[in-house]
Parts: sequence; structure tokens; C-alpha cells
Amino acid sequence: MLEHKFLPLAGKFRYHDAQQKTEIRRLDMQTQDTQIQEAIGKAVARLNEMLDADNRLSAEADTVIAGPEGRLDSMGLINLLLFAEEELGQTLGQPVDVMSTVGDRAASSAAFTIGELIELVRQTLAR
Repeated sequence: MLEHKFLPLAGKFRYHDAQQKTEIRRLDMQTQDTQIQEAIGKAVARLNEMLDADNRLSAEADTVIAGPEGRLDSMGLINLLLFAEEELGQTLGQPVDVMSTVGDRAASSAAFTIGELIELVRQTLAR
């Protein structure tokens, strides 16, 4: 008889645990998004060290990096993607294959942006 009194309470704890897990996942995703943005920002900063002052990039999401209106030539794009791989690996503690995931998409895009780079990295990590 006593066990029946605790069953609803146990169910409530399970529901609470599920809510906590969902909240933890949401916070982890927000943290990961922030880490991705910071890593891409660091990659842009590293690339900017190699560029003339007139050719430096902004790390803003709407900065076009590839395509006819892109700010980078093919070598600049390759360097940015390699820097992004290195920075993401250090920041996230796991390797992220940016070159094969993003390279083809960036090369074929009419206007590939920093924001699209960040989104493709998010999608890659979600798999």
C-alpha cells in the first residue's frame, strides 16, 4: 500500500529530470554555438594577420567570404577553413572536418558568408 503513495511522486521526479535534461541540452547547444562563433572569430583574426589592412575581414555573420562578391581568393578561403578547423578542434576538444564539409559548398556558392560557415559547422556537429 505504501508503494502506491510514492508512485505519483516518483513520476513527478522523472518528469522533472526530463525537463532538467532538456534544459541542460539547450544550454549545451547555446554554449556550443558560442564556442563555434568564437572559434570562427579567432580563425578570421588569424587570417587577418596575413592580409593587408585593406583586405581584412570582419567576423560578422553577413561578411561574404566566397563567391563573386567574396572578399577572399581561393588561397584565402583555404587558409580560413584550415584555421577554422584548428580553432574549432582546440575550442571544442574534438576534430571538425571543415574542409570537406564546407569547401565544396563555399566554392560553389554565389555569396558564401561567415554566418553560413557557422551554420554548416553546427550541422556537422549535430550529426
